[in-house]
Amino acid sequence: MRKLEQDMMEMSSSSESSTSASSADSSASSSYGDSDYSVVSIDELSSGGSSPTEVPVASTSVPSTSVPPNAEELSLRQELKLWATECNLRTDHLTKLLKILKRVAPDLPSDGRTIRGRSSKRTPVTTMGSGEYVHIGLQNSLVKQVSQPSVHISGNEIVTYLAIDGLTLYKKRKCYFWPILGRIMEPFVSKIFAVGIYCGKGKPSDVQAFCKPLIRELSFLSRSGLYVESLDRTFDFKLGVIIRDAPARAFIKPIKNVNAY
Repeated sequence: MRKLEQDMMEMSSSSESSTSASSADSSASSSYGDSDYSVVSIDELSSGGSSPTEVPVASTSVPSTSVPPNAEELSLRQELKLWATECNLRTDHLTKLLKILKRVAPDLPSDGRTIRGRSSKRTPVTTMGSGEYVHIGLQNSLVKQVSQPSVHISGNEIVTYLAIDGLTLYKKRKCYFWPILGRIMEPFVSKIFAVGIYCGKGKPSDVQAFCKPLIRELSFLSRSGLYVESLDRTFDFKLGVIIRDAPARAFIKPIKNVNAY
């Protein structure tokens, strides 16, 4: 009898412990359910019953940069400058082209000198007796002729002819013009170009002052050659002949004129 009572007491204590355990589990589950988390099944996600929290996506759009209104015009100016330089276009021809292009691009300049960016420097004028002398330069003139796009030089030597002569500009005024002209004869024939120009009343009074800039350049070119930067080449320079009439020969030497006896 006592044994039966002990068995019943053990059974009741075990049932109470199980009841307390179940209540603890239920309280834990209720606390878990009250939390911020929720369990969502795959079926609910596929059926759209429950949608996850939307996460904001960072914008991938590139902010627009403001383009200066003259960016295209600046590019066009650079293209025109490069084209005019490569084709050796004359400045007056470039000016005529700009007047036509201004119909569609009004911001372009009207003068070709603005495109080329050339300065307004002038060749220095030297007072020589009763007149003035301008030395344009033999080396500069030769470089311009050799740098022509249509010129193709196979050899390494440039032969140049020079000519010195005097002429009267006006019949009623005693104003004389003494130019020093040059021309490449080998390996191609170039156009005639000016090396120096004298203008005054009568011939130059000092022949040494008149010929000194030319002689200085001839000495340098004969010794160092002609360097052309655009071609990155140095050519040997040779003076062929100096063409002049009898009065000019007598002036350059200097000697008595043929009719001065």
